Amino acid sequence: MPLSVVNLTLVVTFMLAGLGCQSDGGGSKDKPKPTTLQPAELTQLDRWAVESPMRASVEAGVVSQSALFEYHFNQGKSTLTPVGRRDLAILARYFRNEDWTLVVRQGNASDALYGTRCDAVEEFVVMEFPARGSLTILDGLPGGAGLASTDARRIREDSLKNTNSLSTGANGSDQPRPLDSTLEGGS
Repeated sequence: MPLSVVNLTLVVTFMLAGLGCQSDGGGSKDKPKPTTLQPAELTQLDRWAVESPMRASVEAGVVSQSALFEYHFNQGKSTLTPVGRRDLAILARYFRNEDWTLVVRQGNASDALYGTRCDAVEEFVVMEFPARGSLTILDGLPGGAGLASTDARRIREDSLKNTNSLSTGANGSDQPRPLDSTLEGGS
């Protein structure tokens, strides 16, 4: 008798388990569909993947130089170009609440135009970023570490010795060519 109760219990358990595992055959309408990206979404994702690393590099370069040049202004005017506004905004955010120096190159601008450009720069910073430290504007060389001329010469020599160099020697063989001029150590 106990064996038939166990058998009956097992049979009922398997039947209930089987009913719970059945599907409706055609798929449920409540099933989530796989996510697919639309072309516009793929374009945005591609743009982000390309621009994101470049943005950090651009910002680091702008901060390193801390300078505005003639191309940051509309030709013959004191108004900033979109690139000028972008670069100045990067600098103002970076130096927010600090005392900082900004180089605004005079270039070919007259003294009067240069003065109005400096005023426009200061006005932009005050209006866009009101909480700030003091800003000193001067005409000078941009900042940054630069590259020592001895390093530049060593890099040039190494590139000439590279077998992937564009220069070829006699008979089409790759040979390092001598430095180009006496200034570069050549003959």
